[in-house]
Amino acid sequence: MNFKNYFFTLTITFILAVSQAFAGDLYWVGNSGNWNDASHWASVSGGKGGVGIPTANDNVFVDDKSFSQKNTIVNINSSISVNNLNIISQKDFTISSSKNSDINIFGSIQVTSKFNNQIKSTIRFKSAKNETIHLGWFVWQSDIYFDGTGIYKLTSPIQNHEHSIYHNSGTLDLNRFDVLCGSFISNSNIKRTLISEKSTILTYQKFDVQSKKNNHDFSQTILYDLSENNTTSGSTDKTVTVATVNNDTVSCGNVCDGSLTVTFTTTCPNGTVDW
Repeated sequence: MNFKNYFFTLTITFILAVSQAFAGDLYWVGNSGNWNDASHWASVSGGKGGVGIPTANDNVFVDDKSFSQKNTIVNINSSISVNNLNIISQKDFTISSSKNSDINIFGSIQVTSKFNNQIKSTIRFKSAKNETIHLGWFVWQSDIYFDGTGIYKLTSPIQNHEHSIYHNSGTLDLNRFDVLCGSFISNSNIKRTLISEKSTILTYQKFDVQSKKNNHDFSQTILYDLSENNTTSGSTDKTVTVATVNNDTVSCGNVCDGSLTVTFTTTCPNGTVDW
């Protein structure tokens, strides 16, 4: 045996193991830039960049100390992986990405910022543990996949009106929050659980939830399918597709002699009604 080569290999293996064991928190700093530029990542909030690019082991933070200028842009210019993703800065900034990239999240996500959300990557949740999903009040421009075997619990609604949600494995607990999406699809051959009690799932294109290896109960769930072809399939124990206006007492002709008051309920804090 060549002990020199063996020692070199052992040393490299040890260094990699230590590096992974000590992977921790990384903070975006230095205003605008590309995600894979190490100079924008610090080990403490507002610290000096250059500590390395985030990996699947790292908790990532975009906070108020990430920016000292207005109208800054964080550009995700390739597929990325993180452990926990925290976007919590209340400053004026943009995060952008291409639809041809993936954001792989092996932990939880917390989005409390009101940033300009130009993220178009596919978002993939891949944890085997208990996680929380807080996507804020944005209408996301991403397909969202739940691929992990863990338990995902919503702490906000999910809205991606023109895109799809795929529940492929693990437990997805809506936690009484609503889901508004292009399509909601759960038709894999992997064991999974959907908890949707007292939640609303609204789809604009397709609702496809199959029973095979899928534990779910829609008896206390409101399901809206707004597609033109009503492409609902799978098990839907309770479906509502028609909205009714009650107490319509307005008798206006060409001259207004009354008024109509409409009260509506929405998960969006700034919801509107179009007439």
